Amino acid sequence: MPVISFSEGGGKVWAALCGDESDIGIDASAFEEFRGEYPLHLVFHDQELQHALKLTGGGLEKASALIWSIKEAVVKALGCGFHLVAPRQVHVYPSTGGAVGGDGGYTFPVGLSEKALVRFPIAAGRSLWVRSLPQRKMWLSIALLNGQHR
Repeated sequence: MPVISFSEGGGKVWAALCGDESDIGIDASAFEEFRGEYPLHLVFHDQELQHALKLTGGGLEKASALIWSIKEAVVKALGCGFHLVAPRQVHVYPSTGGAVGGDGGYTFPVGLSEKALVRFPIAAGRSLWVRSLPQRKMWLSIALLNGQHR
């Protein structure tokens, strides 16, 4: 049975469809969502933010939107929300290589820790990858749980 995930961002509705044994999640996060006083320390690990800052040229809003879209896509692929998994229990590791595919996007391996692994033990033995693509003033991320890295 196909799996579908939705997100709204940039005035559009985005969808991701997966027809195999994998689970999929999609999220669109706008840079403007991270203007002003945002509790970055409550949702991001310092290493995640530092890597995202390097990828995005040092813009905090752009880097924050990138990491948030990855984490949000992951919880959607797990079939839950941040009420069941805390954002800091989703670990975004450095992207594999530079921007690839001519779309300016990056591929990230992602892992779970603490209560997230207890709640979703099946994720411990599965591959979790997120592809993030820059869009106008936002990032679009698609998470694939148990899928093949491409």
